[in-house]
Amino acid sequence: MTPAKRSRSPRGTPAELPRTAHPSGAAAGEAAPEAIRFEPLPRDWDEQAAALADTFLCTSDPHDSEREVLQRFAHFCLRFAHMEKRIQGEIIFDLSAHPAVVRGEHAPGLLEEAENLAGQERRNLDVPDGAIEDLADLLDDRGIKAVQWPSPPGVRPCGAFLFDASTGPALLSVAPSASVACRFILAHEYGHLLADVDPYENRFCPQPSLAESGTHGGGRLFDAGQLPHAAVGGLEVAEMRADLFARAFLMPATHFLNSLKLFAIQPQRELDLTRLADLAFYYGVGTGAALARLADLRMLPAAEVRAIGAQNASLPEVPPLPAAAHEPGAGCSSHPPARFVNLGMAMFLRRLVSLEQMAALLGIDQAAAMEFLAWTESQAGGKKTAGGSRSSTPPSEGGKGKPGEGGQQEGRKRARGGRRGG
Repeated sequence: MTPAKRSRSPRGTPAELPRTAHPSGAAAGEAAPEAIRFEPLPRDWDEQAAALADTFLCTSDPHDSEREVLQRFAHFCLRFAHMEKRIQGEIIFDLSAHPAVVRGEHAPGLLEEAENLAGQERRNLDVPDGAIEDLADLLDDRGIKAVQWPSPPGVRPCGAFLFDASTGPALLSVAPSASVACRFILAHEYGHLLADVDPYENRFCPQPSLAESGTHGGGRLFDAGQLPHAAVGGLEVAEMRADLFARAFLMPATHFLNSLKLFAIQPQRELDLTRLADLAFYYGVGTGAALARLADLRMLPAAEVRAIGAQNASLPEVPPLPAAAHEPGAGCSSHPPARFVNLGMAMFLRRLVSLEQMAALLGIDQAAAMEFLAWTESQAGGKKTAGGSRSSTPPSEGGKGKPGEGGQQEGRKRARGGRRGG
């Protein structure tokens, strides 16, 4: 595995560069410079994205609309990586080393393997015990592209994992707008990045149905009676392990068991699904994921959890994740990642691209780019934060068009899963 390198992503870049810029590229109060000859953007991104979309493995063939999402995701990552290389000099990311995974050593079973990996990774990331406040930010801090989009019409909740020399590591989560499902899907894809390393293979992961998984959006249930780890193989096992990892990573075992007591939940007596939904809200996951976690920790048999899911066509819903004050919307919203936007702004303010090219890189039209510049100028007059500033979040994108034409409504700002009561 490539030695870990610390991400130097320019989160605060716009605040460190000239406070504003005119369409010409001149800072406020300066005379417009003579015409600048900008280097053209690559013309083969459409072809590269289409080729990458063909590399995703899946337990079933993706629908046409899902393949379009994969192609759009690949196109987004190519543009993201292009900006990283122009500003940082290279694609920089930080991957945790798990020697047992690299050596091919496995725990006695999938459940133990996923639990061990999740616990080790939380320690590697120095994550405090309990709920993870913002998984997408946590990954993006390490240079891992964490993309969250609301589900387009006709596309079921799904995720994707992409690792290519042209893009670096990237994770996609597609879920209904303002849904907590996006966090679970993102954690699932992160499990692929950590566990399925020999070799890395791009994956498309549709969220399984209730009939397939036994849960409402909480991933596949693991039955203790299944074949031991050494006797099974293939994509289905990798998907099961990624689901188990996601639940263990988002709801660490000891903390989860203690939280059951705090929320007065007694699974072995009479399970209160409303209280379980409150607990799920605390961890930023759906009720189905919390229910499946009871099976993982052997608080309830998997067969009973499956029966509860079948008897309850709709479990108590978890409210949308709250957003920070400067972040419009919540959950999987229509705003791009802050680092992606900051890189685009850095490209423009350093006069590496024209306004039209910046709009193409960010996937918006020129009118939206002008609005964004005006918005950035207004923000520059307010509080100035250092380092990991989140104040450079743009207004919603409103561009139109196809990949590569500076159009599509791209990006989609991260969900923020703040700690919740209890």
